[in-house]
Amino acid sequence: MKIFKYIAAALALTAVFTSCKDREVEFPMDKVDSSKAMVQVMYMEPVGTTAAEKIYRIELNGKRYENNNAEILARYNGFPGGGVSIYQTVDAGTVNIKLYRAVLNEKGNTQIDETTNEMIVQLYYDKNFTIEAGKRAAVVIYDKDSDPAVVSEDYDIPTTTGVDGQADWAAVRFYNFMMDEKGQPMKGKLQVRMQDDASKEYVPVAEPVAFGEATSWFLTPVHKTVYNSGGSQRRDLDVIYFDEDGNEQGQLTFTNSKGNVTGFTDWWTLYIGRGYSWYIRGTRNDNTYPVAITQWTRR
Repeated sequence: MKIFKYIAAALALTAVFTSCKDREVEFPMDKVDSSKAMVQVMYMEPVGTTAAEKIYRIELNGKRYENNNAEILARYNGFPGGGVSIYQTVDAGTVNIKLYRAVLNEKGNTQIDETTNEMIVQLYYDKNFTIEAGKRAAVVIYDKDSDPAVVSEDYDIPTTTGVDGQADWAAVRFYNFMMDEKGQPMKGKLQVRMQDDASKEYVPVAEPVAFGEATSWFLTPVHKTVYNSGGSQRRDLDVIYFDEDGNEQGQLTFTNSKGNVTGFTDWWTLYIGRGYSWYIRGTRNDNTYPVAITQWTRR
């Protein structure tokens, strides 16, 4: 009886391994039509987090995107989300984008249409942008009454492999969407600096950029602190402010949440081999929406 059980088990294992050998594992994907373009919608408008200020529906050229009656686009975040370097395809040329907010009841709650089982929404944003065929771009919404900024994402993220064959760098790109006040984009330019590990001095790592612009990709070293790990390190940064005439004015200052004017500094944990987009956003002179950096993982 034991012999029979062993034979049966052996036959079962043989069948499993044969099945694995004969069947290819596939990940079906459709190649993007060369006549199309690819976009990510980034929402950098300084707004609150109440139900009345959230985005529940997006339309691109009339095509609806929703999230089962839940918020689809959070402030200081992007769409599509849930993955790295995911884009939405659109027809090239002029693209219409609409954002919708919820219609709240007397208690301040969202409402569901009993007939369609869909959230009752109202149009909040309705603008156009232009993009060429085969291009990738971040479409950045920063003000209800302004057209979106279109920032090219056609640049390849640079390799992060060091000279010794080890990936000991992370790649970063800095985007300027800071406002002086709500509805008033900043004047002048910003330049990001990273703290040098040895000297502890802050060193410029990319060119200064005006509002609605992004730097080139730059590499920053990551010295992992745990040997047997994928590798990460805290990297500190600050930002230099240039006036409209291009004169350096020193470290960027802003009004923090307590109403105090202070110098801007920040830090992020970076991982070896990753690529990151850093969006600086918020209002410089208004403590309702303090200036900060939002990190968006690209690789």
